Amino acid sequence: MKDDVSELEAFQKEVDDLMSTPGYDASDAFRMGEAIQQASPEDQETIRDYVEQKDWAKLGLKLYMMSFDYMESLAEHEVRDYL
Repeated sequence: MKDDVSELEAFQKEVDDLMSTPGYDASDAFRMGEAIQQASPEDQETIRDYVEQKDWAKLGLKLYMMSFDYMESLAEHEVRDYL
């Protein structure tokens, strides 16, 4: 059990290290655009709702979190492929 925890911690550290590099910057407009292109139907509806409501704070947070999740997923795949 301890080895599983250690492996998970090591995996997460590698992901976190990648996420701190410029290539995985979730605030990069190009990366954010990639995340938006991959948006689920539910995310697309949420984006549309925030725009219609002119709720720019929620829209900004939603777009950033989508981008962060997208970049984290890429980082996880990168670390899995490396290990």
